[in-house]
Amino acid sequence: MLNTLRFKGNGMLNEYCETMFAGAPSSFFNKEVSGDQQTYKALKSADISKDGYINAESMTDIEIKEGKNISKFVLKEGDVVLLARGTTPHCGFVTEEVAQLGVVATANFIVIRLKPDFLGECLTAYFNSQYGKQSLNHPDITQSTSVMKAIKLSALKQMELQLPSIEKQKQIADLFHAQVKAERATLEMLEKQKAAVEAKVVCLMEEGK
Repeated sequence: MLNTLRFKGNGMLNEYCETMFAGAPSSFFNKEVSGDQQTYKALKSADISKDGYINAESMTDIEIKEGKNISKFVLKEGDVVLLARGTTPHCGFVTEEVAQLGVVATANFIVIRLKPDFLGECLTAYFNSQYGKQSLNHPDITQSTSVMKAIKLSALKQMELQLPSIEKQKQIADLFHAQVKAERATLEMLEKQKAAVEAKVVCLMEEGK
C-alpha cells in the first residue's frame, strides 16, 4: 500500500523541480466577485481530499485586482500543491480536469512544479504517507506553535529526497490512482448499504407491531 513508500537518498527536492513557490497573497484578489471580469477558482485547504485528489466542486470564484499578474499562480497539470499552513500538512495532485478550470493557489499553499521526467502523483503519494508526513513535520522543515504549523519554503527546497526511476514512478502513480478508486468505491458501497438499512428501519417502524 502507499503508506509503505519511503524515499531515501542524498538528493534535494529542489533538484527535481522546474520551480517551487508560495501561493498568491490575498492582496491579489478583489473582496467580491463583480462579474465584470474574468474569474478564477481559489484553492482552499478544504478542496484537497485526504486521498490526494482535488475537489473542484467546492471551489469558489475569485477576481484578480487590476494590475496584478496572476499567471504564475495558476495551477498546471501535474503540479503538486502542499498545504503549508495548518494543523496537519497534506497535499494534492493537479489533474488535467482541475488544471482546465483556472485554479489559483492561495497563500496557504506551496506549489511544487516538477521537471518533465518526474510524476506529481509520486510525490503526492509520498507526502500523504506516514513517512512523508514525518519528513514534513521535521523541525528543520516545519515551524510549529500550539495551534499552527508552517512549512518553510526555503527548507523544503533543501529536503533530502531521492525519487526513483521513471518506471518505478509510474508504478507508484498507478498505485496512487488505484487506491483512490478503491477507497471511493468502498465508501460509495457503504453509503448505499447505510441508506438501505435506514430505509428498512423506517419501513419496519411504520409497519408497527
